Amino acid sequence: MEAIKYLAIDTTGKYLKLFTHEAAFCDTRALSHSVSLMPKIAEMLGENRLKGMEYIAVNVGPGSFTGIRIGVATAKMLAYAADIPVIPINSLELNAYVMFNAGSRSIGNQVSDKGGDGNDLSSVIRHLSSDRICSVINGSNTYYYAEYGAGRPPKLRFGPAMLTSDEVRLRAVDMSAAGDTAGLKIAGIEMPDPGALYRMYIEDAVNEGRVCNPVDLEAFYIQPSQAEKQMTNDYMSLRGAR
Repeated sequence: MEAIKYLAIDTTGKYLKLFTHEAAFCDTRALSHSVSLMPKIAEMLGENRLKGMEYIAVNVGPGSFTGIRIGVATAKMLAYAADIPVIPINSLELNAYVMFNAGSRSIGNQVSDKGGDGNDLSSVIRHLSSDRICSVINGSNTYYYAEYGAGRPPKLRFGPAMLTSDEVRLRAVDMSAAGDTAGLKIAGIEMPDPGALYRMYIEDAVNEGRVCNPVDLEAFYIQPSQAEKQMTNDYMSLRGAR
């Protein structure tokens, strides 16, 4: 089977990640998405640009609101210009691929995904049983949470939901326990190239028809952004003043 040709964009965390079927880039500078994204895409694609590309994949969240907007808008623009479909990637589901497809099945394993400075704990994944894992992403004060059953692709069993730290702990996950883990590892064992996880996800999405037109691509936020909350509060305040 001929390899699927794609460009994958991930701007949901502090560190920009870009993948193609041939190359990978993980930025070591935090929060540089708006500055680095387009130049890095041009550098990775070279003179051919999007010629021959079959799909644009993009992580639609959950994650950073601003980062998601940048990634989704860029993916829409590129896919529309090249007249190719897009593949939405779910951060929580992508994490589940790590546990169920990395050859590890022991209960209690955790994953943290950090950037170059080693200080950005963005996600933790644990086995709740031999065939059930939870995927947790740090959302600042609250956490994006989902549980998946074994399979490829992983089968959603609970969530996605926004939980407090206490609610996460009640579901048997201690976010602080992975604080000393550097890089992308499981129980101290170095994981395969993260690009392999994106490739696996994209292959499954194509095989199952989980692709869409650029105009139909939507971000996945779980909850409204702070700006949207403020607009709602302002609107309700104005209504109450009448």
